[in-house]
Amino acid sequence: MKKLAIALMVILALPLVFVPAATADTFFPMRPGDVYTFSVSNQAAKGEFTVNSPVRSIANGKSYHVLVLFNPTGPHEEVSLLRSVGNEVFRYDGDGVETRMLMEGPAGISWDQKRRDGRTVRTTIEAIETVTVPAGKYTGCLKFREEQVRPQQKLYMRTWVKPGFGIVKAANYDCPGCTLANPQILELISHNSGGFVHPPKPDMKSLNR
Repeated sequence: MKKLAIALMVILALPLVFVPAATADTFFPMRPGDVYTFSVSNQAAKGEFTVNSPVRSIANGKSYHVLVLFNPTGPHEEVSLLRSVGNEVFRYDGDGVETRMLMEGPAGISWDQKRRDGRTVRTTIEAIETVTVPAGKYTGCLKFREEQVRPQQKLYMRTWVKPGFGIVKAANYDCPGCTLANPQILELISHNSGGFVHPPKPDMKSLNR
């Protein structure tokens, strides 16, 4: 989890083909051309993620939206793949494997997942809160906590998601120089819909890290 919230997602090995856009999800909508711009604490530059055209994994036959993530702390650009199904959001990890990232639900629910490297990561909905950021005031935001629970305890990130809209704020505890008392804070500055999709296709080499 080195970058923008839902930065958060490094692709390992992806044999992919491009497919037409899918119907927008109501919990976590991803529309090609959507651009979310964030302030990044202790950085003059802004963070940003852009929703690009969807692709299909040959390994599991499922379609994923391509997100191009930019963070001024670097490395500056990262490509991630997400899939929304009902009230759940999945990240593609490569070789047909995906991880549930987010899920709409009441405060207090959590789920554990074993990652490909053997770590066990727990995601919890800590609370439902009102969040004020430069882009405005958002009510009913789900506050997610992501933490490693095995082999040792380690807090990765907190993310605030407005259902039907997307991420409005994040606190990254797992970046260089970050601590529990001094995480990197990202706050939504603006959101634009229907903009130019750039790049129209991701650099496929970046999907094979």
